[in-house]
Amino acid sequence: MISCALAQDSSHKFDPRSFTLRLDVQPKSFKLGSSVVGKLTLTNTSKVDIDVFMDKSRDYYPSGFNLHVKGADGKSLVEHGIRVLSGGFLTLKPGEKAEYTADLSSRFKFDKPGNYTVHASMDDNELKEMVASNEVTLIVTDN
Repeated sequence: MISCALAQDSSHKFDPRSFTLRLDVQPKSFKLGSSVVGKLTLTNTSKVDIDVFMDKSRDYYPSGFNLHVKGADGKSLVEHGIRVLSGGFLTLKPGEKAEYTADLSSRFKFDKPGNYTVHASMDDNELKEMVASNEVTLIVTDN
């Protein structure tokens, strides 16, 4: 999960479209029981500084992000595991990026062969808008 806010200068207005999210997952094809890791990149595309929360827990799962995984049947997988948030804010200047990793196989149960889709999103509670990443297709094969 991630929290995003503008740096302390109150003359700046928060715009959820001032950043992009890009998700990369490796490997995209894996056997049941294998580890699969996602890398989420947040890029500041605005003309002002933004602050992002850098979680320093076991897998750097960012504060504020949600991961969404659907199976071949179209049903959403339920996330499991405990999130421990600890860390601090990092200021990103225009054009700068922050990268986060999440061990998807420890967060979601990929227990059947087939195609799964995953994407990340971040809600902006103030403006009631969501910024979504690209969608990645994963292929799970039998052992």
